[in-house]
Amino acid sequence: MAKIEYRKCAAYGCENKIVKNRKQLYCSATCRERMKAIRRRGKRIRKNLCPQCGKEMDFPVSDHRNKVYTSYCSKCKLYYKSRYKDKFKADLRA
Repeated sequence: MAKIEYRKCAAYGCENKIVKNRKQLYCSATCRERMKAIRRRGKRIRKNLCPQCGKEMDFPVSDHRNKVYTSYCSKCKLYYKSRYKDKFKADLRA
């Protein structure tokens, strides 16, 4: 009887094991989609695009050494800010 070999899922932080002789890299569609999103956001950041929506960053790039760069474009920032406020208000009502 042949011994089945296993390997770890290729997704960051996932410890699940999958059969080694198959072509699949990830244990589930969730891990695959999570890694796809990480790669997509990394490519967008390298191209100086907003990692969330893929549009150009509309904030100027600073020459300062210790400057903290903005993470998202102004449209995404406003969206997440309003979403956070709405969630915060809902939590206060509950």
